[in-house]
Parts: sequence; C-alpha cells; structure tokens
Amino acid sequence: MIKESKMEQKSGRESTNIQIKEFNVGLSYKDVKELCLDLIADKLASYKEEASTEAKKREEKLRTDFIEELQKNKINLNEFKNPSMQLCYIEAQKGYISYGDETAEKMLLELLKSRMSETDKSILQISLNEAIKVAPLLMKKHLNALSLLFFVKEMSIMGIRTRDELIAFIKDAVLKFTNNSTLTKVDYEHLEYNKCITKIEILKSDIIKIMKNKYKYYFLKEISYNEFQKKYSQLTKYINSLSFFYVDSDNILRFKKVDSFLSYNELDIISLDDREIFDKMINDLTMTDEEFERTILDNNDLLCPLFYTWKNDLMSSSSLTTIGKVLAMINIKLELKIPIDMSIWI
Repeated sequence: MIKESKMEQKSGRESTNIQIKEFNVGLSYKDVKELCLDLIADKLASYKEEASTEAKKREEKLRTDFIEELQKNKINLNEFKNPSMQLCYIEAQKGYISYGDETAEKMLLELLKSRMSETDKSILQISLNEAIKVAPLLMKKHLNALSLLFFVKEMSIMGIRTRDELIAFIKDAVLKFTNNSTLTKVDYEHLEYNKCITKIEILKSDIIKIMKNKYKYYFLKEISYNEFQKKYSQLTKYINSLSFFYVDSDNILRFKKVDSFLSYNELDIISLDDREIFDKMINDLTMTDEEFERTILDNNDLLCPLFYTWKNDLMSSSSLTTIGKVLAMINIKLELKIPIDMSIWI
C-alpha cells in the first residue's frame, strides 16, 4: 500500500508544474509505472493536438521499456522514492519526448538503470544525473567519439590472452566507433558546450605511445633461449613457474597468457634479488614506438585511419569530463556488449 502526501499546486499562465510525490513505503512495479506517468503529466499537457499525440506516444514507450528493464534486471525500486531519481526520470522523458530517436532511448534506459543502482550521493551519481540531460542532445557519432576517446585514453582491456586477440578486439572496437563517425570542429565544440570534453589545444596525445604503454606485454620481442640464458641467467629458474613465458620447440623464448597488466601476484614468486634483472629484461624486449606501430598496423588496414589521423584530429587534444566518461562507458557497454564498472573510472 502506498501513502501519498496531499499536495496542492498553483501555477501562473503559460507555466509548467513539476510535482515530486513522497512515498513512505516500498514501491511495486505498478507503483513506479503510475508514478512515472504522474511525474510527466504536466509536461504532456503543454503540447497541442498532433504534437500532444506524438509526445504521449513517446512518453508511453520510454515508460513501458523502462519498467520492463527494471523487471528484467530485478533492480531495487526504492531509489525511485528519492526526488533526485524522480527528477532524472523527468529529464529523461523530456529529452526523449523532444527527440524520440532510438539511440537516445537506448542510452537513456541504460543511464536510468545505472542511476537506480547508485543510491549514495557521489561524483558518479551526479555525473549520471547530468548525463541523462545531455544524452538526448548527442547524435550517434558524438557518442562514438566519446567512446573512442575513452577506449584510447582511459580504458585498459582485461582478460585477453594473446597479441592476436588484442588486435582483433581493438579492430572490432575501432570499427564500431569510427564507422561513419567523422567529426568536425563544430562537433567538438558541441561536445565541449555540453560538458562532455575539455580541449587543451597545445597538448596533443600520441596514440602510439598511449597504446604501447598500456599493452607493452603483448608486444615484447622474441629472444632465443641461448641469448636469454646469457643475458638473464638468474631468471632461467622461473621458466616453468611464470605462465606468460615459455621456450618453444625452436628454442625461442615466447610470451603467452598475457593480460593487460602483468599479475603482481604472479610476480611475487620472483625474489627481490631477481626483480631488477626481470625489469631489465622487460625493458630490453619492449618494442620501440616504430616497431610497435609496424606490428599493430601490419595487415590491419582498418586500423590505419585512426592511428594516422589521430595527431591532426581534435580528439588528440581533448579530455573527457566525468559526464563524457559516463556517456562513453554506456555506449561501449551497448555496442561491445561488455560489462563496465563505472565506479573504477569515476
């Protein structure tokens, strides 16, 4: 049972009222559904004739899909009692009623679900609130640009074991976020105006250095076992203990089962006396920027446009705000179908 507080509201001519209702006990899906309609009722009433019909159609679609997502994901409904969450829903509906496109709805549904789960006031919660306002104002190419910026500058891919798998993943991601998504200076100004990016015109990041620094363990050079024994004899005792390197049938030291970051738990088996020589080996075998560029782009023509145009693109001098990061991560989740814990980055 729901106990509602009685509210009386007066408004002047040509004005719109927004009323936040107070619920004192737990909510059911039916309660939330009815409340969603109540929250946006005044806004719907402001439209005339044909516009009103379309507005109601869009409101009903987002409301119905939102409730279905809550049920499907078994999301706790208690957060919807909070005025902040209700205002987020109002903003989502206002944006969707205004533009009504599929991209906006998908983004808004994911943002609302994430916001429902963020119950404590935090930078992430505030960023989600603001991202809900901004999402309907962006086109797909803007969201893809934010995702690509996050993918290059912020995100590190975890759980991929080989160089070929890594390159395949990068290729897939780059294609998802660059296909038909060329941005102009005006597009970047639009993203900056909507507080998704900040631009530092003087500093341009180098995509080769960024990617090599993140994934250098995937791009270590080969070395013969005989040379390994001569240069790093202290490490031969770890050949059968560390899972990321082994000696193959051609007597070449090769690296396998790599992750984005070398496991520090695994490195615990290397004694402190040997750690320095181990670090030296990694540095010696790390590819130069030129070697890395040739390796990652070899027979990967689809990656070349991003790497070769990065320096001259405004993206290289842009940084994501917390709002931009939220929108980027939601878009990555939708496009690549991978879970992302936003609290790691915000």
